Amino acid sequence: MREYQRRPEVKARQREYQQRPEVKERVREYQREYYQRPEVKARQREYQRERYQRPEVKERMREYEQRPEVKARRRERYHRLRAAQEEE
Repeated sequence: MREYQRRPEVKARQREYQQRPEVKERVREYQREYYQRPEVKARQREYQRERYQRPEVKERMREYEQRPEVKARRRERYHRLRAAQEEE
């Protein structure tokens, strides 16, 4: 089965099938329902908690937050949210 799926003509047919609008919509709908399940949400939260505790992830996030474009984006978002709150 695996050798069959590696053939270029089979890959091309599969890619073409997955690009159809009705298939994309069906996949989108399934994923929307799947990710709303409580057990899936709990599993995602648990993974995130564990992930953010790892030292290499913390270091990478620290480095990311120090980048000038990230700081500028955060500053812009902060001011935009602050202005929206003041309007209310």
